[in-house]
Amino acid sequence: MTRGWTTATLPPVFGDVMRTRRTLFNRPGAHSFVSVVRRGAVAAGALAVAALTVLPAATANAATANVVRQDLSMQVGADGSTKVTETIDYDYASGNAGLTRTFLTRARYSDTEDRIYRIGSIEAESGGAEVPTKVSEQDGSTTVDLDPGKQLDGRKKYTLTYVVEGLLAPATDGMTLSWTPVSGWKVPVKQVNINVIAAKQPTHVSCTAGAVGSSMPCTLSQAGGEGVTGSKFLQNNLQAGGAMSTNVGFPTGTADGGPILEKRHTLATAFSVTPFTVAALVAVVLIGVVGLWLLWRLRGRDSRSVAAGSDTGGRRPFHEQDEAVVFSPPGGLRPGQVGTLVDEQADVVDVVATILDLAVRNYIYVEELGGARPDWRLHKRNEPGDELLPYERAVFDELFDDGDTVLVSDLRTVLANDLPRLRDLMYSDVVTQGWFAARPDRVRSRWLWGGVIVAVVGVIVTVLLALFTFDALVGLAVVVVGVGIAVAAEYMPSRTARGSEVLGQINGLRQYLRGADPADIPAEQQEILCARLVPYAALFGAEDRWSHALAESADVGEEGFSWYGGPEGWRREDLDDSVSNFLVDVTGAISTSRPLRGVVGS
Repeated sequence: MTRGWTTATLPPVFGDVMRTRRTLFNRPGAHSFVSVVRRGAVAAGALAVAALTVLPAATANAATANVVRQDLSMQVGADGSTKVTETIDYDYASGNAGLTRTFLTRARYSDTEDRIYRIGSIEAESGGAEVPTKVSEQDGSTTVDLDPGKQLDGRKKYTLTYVVEGLLAPATDGMTLSWTPVSGWKVPVKQVNINVIAAKQPTHVSCTAGAVGSSMPCTLSQAGGEGVTGSKFLQNNLQAGGAMSTNVGFPTGTADGGPILEKRHTLATAFSVTPFTVAALVAVVLIGVVGLWLLWRLRGRDSRSVAAGSDTGGRRPFHEQDEAVVFSPPGGLRPGQVGTLVDEQADVVDVVATILDLAVRNYIYVEELGGARPDWRLHKRNEPGDELLPYERAVFDELFDDGDTVLVSDLRTVLANDLPRLRDLMYSDVVTQGWFAARPDRVRSRWLWGGVIVAVVGVIVTVLLALFTFDALVGLAVVVVGVGIAVAAEYMPSRTARGSEVLGQINGLRQYLRGADPADIPAEQQEILCARLVPYAALFGAEDRWSHALAESADVGEEGFSWYGGPEGWRREDLDDSVSNFLVDVTGAISTSRPLRGVVGS
């Protein structure tokens, strides 16, 4: 059986052989090589026979859908937009759905930005008739479906037009047009031709084709030249899923426009510093600070910082009565009350000062024990009466709950577990006395939890903003406000007018304890008055001063006091060191987390 062949119907390799044969015979003097050519023809005939043996398989493969040819004409406008006209010769083979054209519309530009290619004004026609289209956008691509929902056979030509913005970008030697005009085909493309035309001729071109990201050059890339307008690109046999990327350089001024950049949504860009985020952050923080200040003015500030007539001049805490000098602390306050009122907290130091005060008031006798490791034994001396305040009675009862004596070294188990109850009684006492309208610890707790809630809301807002916007800094501002409220909780308890008045008197006592000369106290009353002052002095870090004065008030060599005694060889002049060690050890025994400290700053 005989078949006729033309160059167009032969596979490319055999078409090249036939064209070469014609060229050789058409040249002058070619007939002298007839014998050579005939031998070549014999070889070509052998190749043709071989081709006939594989043709059925090639025909079978051709039954699948493919793009026979795709031509793109890209016209760069003066405004920088590019109008593209595509002619697509599509072979549906037998029974395939309408074709799908996919465009890459997003590419990485920098660590924080993507380059965007905007595609619009999409129209399609075939044979002069409009073709239905369906346009959909996904992350990084735009898809155009032609003849959606149809089952088509055979070949069909389409003309697809659209406008692309953002293809041009400035370069060191002018400007460039970079894009991937062909990509996303689900079928192979036999041939692609691209022609890029602008107001000025291109300066350089490059083209790659193959898998996405391939660096393999295209079949042909041509920039201008004689008889060539613009730049031309050719690619044969592009596999399904492949891409063809072009880059064309132009002189400066070829067109206006530049790249369209869009911030990439990452953790870093979610917290972008922009005029809006800075303004919003400052506004939120400022509103929070002003609001917090107003709340402190209304709720947290004392009714009066110092009441009229209060004593802040360091008045002596005793007066003459029946020709005797009597100890009279301001308002009759006890050391534990003083400490709680001054710093608005019931501290371990307030409990320690209370124990020392109960000793100098003859409810407890303190015995210092000898040995390499200092320790003290507390003895119950007198049964408490109604003159003790509830928190003082609780301290006394806890100390001697298991007997009439207790070692300081054992206070860790005796008092430590009951410390919350003792503090609770001390807070209740300052409210009962009318110095605070509400318990300071509960006021602090409410504000602290309010700040925590605001901060948590801020964290949630920050996470949501970070996930979906670039304005997460605004959420951080809410977190800052919440933290500010939590920190400000320490300053929100407020004293009543009466509490402020008593505080002024306490400040006078503090000045006296830190600045007065103990020698000014009448000699016959020095031992009693100095002893009463030591627990108060411990609150303000001045216990050494007054315990030393107490030691000097006695005759040298005398042993012990009515409320304090030491081991064999201990003398009264050793009292100042003993009291300091006693306070430190009792504080450590009750709580190792908070050392003894002065409650009022210097």
